[in-house]
Amino acid sequence: MIRCTPDACLCSCPRVAQLRLYDVANTAGLAADLSHINTPARVTAHTGADQLPDALYGAHLVVIPAGVPRKPGMTRDDLFNINAGGAGMGGALPGITEAESAAC
Repeated sequence: MIRCTPDACLCSCPRVAQLRLYDVANTAGLAADLSHINTPARVTAHTGADQLPDALYGAHLVVIPAGVPRKPGMTRDDLFNINAGGAGMGGALPGITEAESAAC
């Protein structure tokens, strides 16, 4: 069995023309690794809030695969509220959804 990460699978999909990676820090290394996959998909790295609009512009699909890990005693609702920016935790989701509505 061959396993691959979701980003590598997306990069290898023939229907994906561009794969734009975004995070608050350090996406260049992963983008460089993925760009070596023999695929026509163009891989670019975007870091920081100022590059978020470029990462989202014209996107047909936005995948948010990460967040705060669930801790013992935490309900799924607690986890969602933290990752979504509720309870004063300042999650990334509100900034992404605002930028997405403007760029996509």
